[in-house]
Amino acid sequence: MKKFITAAIALSTLLGGYLLAEATSAFQNDILERHNTLRAKHGSAALTWSTEVAKVAQEWAEKIAREDTMRHRQPNKYGENIFWISGAEATGSMVADSWYSEIKDYNYARPGFGMKTGHFTQVVWKDSKELGCGVAKSRSGGTYVVCNYNPPGNYAGRFPANVLKAKANADRY
Repeated sequence: MKKFITAAIALSTLLGGYLLAEATSAFQNDILERHNTLRAKHGSAALTWSTEVAKVAQEWAEKIAREDTMRHRQPNKYGENIFWISGAEATGSMVADSWYSEIKDYNYARPGFGMKTGHFTQVVWKDSKELGCGVAKSRSGGTYVVCNYNPPGNYAGRFPANVLKAKANADRY
């Protein structure tokens, strides 16, 4: 009986790890695919997934989840977007769409950084090439998502070349 219980616990742990890895992989695929769909509307090349950048994002997601506070890493060599939700599961598409929704406040006639548009501009920033994201839950049940971008965006003076208008035939997100 003891061997059976030990084997059941080991199998449960293995399956739990496998299911977590599958869920993580599905989230990564979803958020990367959604970023690339949104970026394509603006003529920005597809991002590639970086495990190195994702490791940094995961560490930060875990830290802010432990503290249960949303704040940016300082200093940070990457661009960074942070998302928080409670009471529902975060999907990659939901997170990327939330950031992209700031497009409604972006003024192409006066390109530049804005507190209401910084997530959007980082998502579509043309010069960014790599994406890595991390997800962590806080004790209170909130989910923190951190995405880092390499190279970072939102540089003063570079907005006109990096935040392009959506193509006329691009679907509304």
